[in-house]
Amino acid sequence: MTKHIPKAELHAHLEGTLSPEMLKKLAMRNDMPIPGGLLDDDGYYKWDDDGDAGARLISFVNAYDVATSVIKTPQDYFDITYDYLQRCADEGSIYEELTTYANPEPTVGISYRAMIDAMTDAIDRARNDLNIECRILPAFVRHYGVERAIEDAKTVIAYPHKYVTGITMAGAETMHSVADFVPAYNLVTENLGLKKTAHAGEATGPETIRECYELLGITRFGHMVRVVEDTDLMAEMADIGAVAEVCPSSNISLQVYPDLNHHPLRQMFDAGITITLNSDDPPFFKTSLGREYELGQDHFGFSDDQLIGFTRNAIKAAFIDEETREKLLKKLD
Repeated sequence: MTKHIPKAELHAHLEGTLSPEMLKKLAMRNDMPIPGGLLDDDGYYKWDDDGDAGARLISFVNAYDVATSVIKTPQDYFDITYDYLQRCADEGSIYEELTTYANPEPTVGISYRAMIDAMTDAIDRARNDLNIECRILPAFVRHYGVERAIEDAKTVIAYPHKYVTGITMAGAETMHSVADFVPAYNLVTENLGLKKTAHAGEATGPETIRECYELLGITRFGHMVRVVEDTDLMAEMADIGAVAEVCPSSNISLQVYPDLNHHPLRQMFDAGITITLNSDDPPFFKTSLGREYELGQDHFGFSDDQLIGFTRNAIKAAFIDEETREKLLKKLD
């Protein structure tokens, strides 16, 4: 068991942390029916996880969008943020970074400012109630297109916030090129100085990792698991101290790898890549941050000290101020 091990997470999509129980609560509160076909007889999210990787991804994204449709108000964002931080704190997490929409208005009908303010209230309450820290990463979504990314960048710039400390890129890696999103990233970093990460090396190969590194100057990558397909790149990433936001259960559920025996987590660690463990969209993949740490120990054979090392990696790579970082690191000593 790993509950006693302090944990930290850099890669979780807030809307993807929506538990089936919270889904039902929000649907009832917003006078909506529970979306048909979304939950199975046992109350878990239902999507086609038996097909090939492409079919699974499409089915998952569709289920994700349907679940997100029950979010309608700032109070909803407060509730899902606090609920997830509470679940993580219960498993020993001391720090979370939550990826969310750079502009939720087209999807859920509320403004970016209203969403951030609601999340802020939840983060502040969780700090006081649960002794857990949290920051927010708005995301450019690749399959929403380049023009939307520019508008999203302007939205983020228009409301600077102390808890919005980084920018990321999510969505379908196969849509558009990394180069297409350079202007959107530049807008945000030049105006707000935010730190940068991006999904790379998951649905596509190691070339997206190199493109994000060379074109965006990114050294922290969402997933990054397919770096093992290019040994020269893997050695280069180890040399520069690149950080991998690894999400094992997500990778298996989406058929990036057929099972944990084929997952390259141990190979990446042995090659010197800086590892962090993450849950991605936990209820959709029947996991949690605590379970990812347990898999790290039970399946991949990492010791308590090595798992604490992954937490230390996450805090060192976190998009936070140095005073907060030092406070969190002291909890590991």
